[in-house]
Amino acid sequence: MLVLATVPDTANRVRCQLEDQSSIEVIGVVHSADAAVVACARRRIDVVVTVSEAQAARTRLLQRAISIRTRYPATRVVVALHSKQRLWDTLLTRPDGLLAATAPSQEVHEVVGGAAAGHVTIGQSVRDAFFNACAPTGEQPDAGLEDLTPRQTEIISAGARGLTSREIADQLHIAVNTVDKALTVIYRKLGARNRAEACLIAARRGLVR
Repeated sequence: MLVLATVPDTANRVRCQLEDQSSIEVIGVVHSADAAVVACARRRIDVVVTVSEAQAARTRLLQRAISIRTRYPATRVVVALHSKQRLWDTLLTRPDGLLAATAPSQEVHEVVGGAAAGHVTIGQSVRDAFFNACAPTGEQPDAGLEDLTPRQTEIISAGARGLTSREIADQLHIAVNTVDKALTVIYRKLGARNRAEACLIAARRGLVR
């Protein structure tokens, strides 16, 4: 685990929250995207937690996530937001996890742990802001995009609420493999690259309930 932040006080707070969990090893704190890339080159890092300051420019946040993802696609990126006003810009980075920088330790552990396990997780601290940012725009869907079936809509709605594939399967009384296959089809229909982007597109089309 690596914490990426340009504000030392914030970095130390997030680091303390992560180190409180015995199953998480924090290998250090860096203060630039370049340093994060170098750290990833030196050893395998499962998750990078990048802290977005209130004044952070969109280009800086994009640089952090894209630099790491481009070179190390297996590394997951969790964004801890200082300000929910920049939530939409943050979503454009397609984070593997999202929470508020002031979120309680339990939420930090859940979101980071979910990202490490390969799940896209939206923390409770930013869930309302997430859905507000994803509010339907009233625009027509992009031409060429296919409509989702009622079952596919149920699955992506559950995913947008933060449920894992196992939890979705249990809720809908279907197999986990069925959920994963359905998500693959949903990604194609929505023109999405991953679950976070699919949830975002579905929400903006008014499909999430």
